[in-house]
Amino acid sequence: MKEKLICYVASPVKNVLELENYTPKAWQRVMDMAESGCKEVKEMGYIPLSSVLLFAKVYCEERQREEALQDGLALLSRCHCFYEVKSAYKSEGVQKEKEVAIDLGLTLLN
Repeated sequence: MKEKLICYVASPVKNVLELENYTPKAWQRVMDMAESGCKEVKEMGYIPLSSVLLFAKVYCEERQREEALQDGLALLSRCHCFYEVKSAYKSEGVQKEKEVAIDLGLTLLN
């Protein structure tokens, strides 16, 4: 059996939540984008890894954002490639993750 590679799926959080005042609808949009990205990566033959989906009910976005970002970067460093969810939202977190992925020499999927 061929070993499948792990792909980090980056999607926006803070910008979406702020623009929609942290409403349940905003949280659902965040989760939907992350899930959609993971499905796309899975269809490409990779194991998707989304810190957004993993951490949504573990870290408090308002109080533990920086810790969640750092822990997400730790996961990223163990991945084989990087995928940025296509979105109209601009995200500082996703940009930081992408910079780290490039520095690590990960393959950028599109």
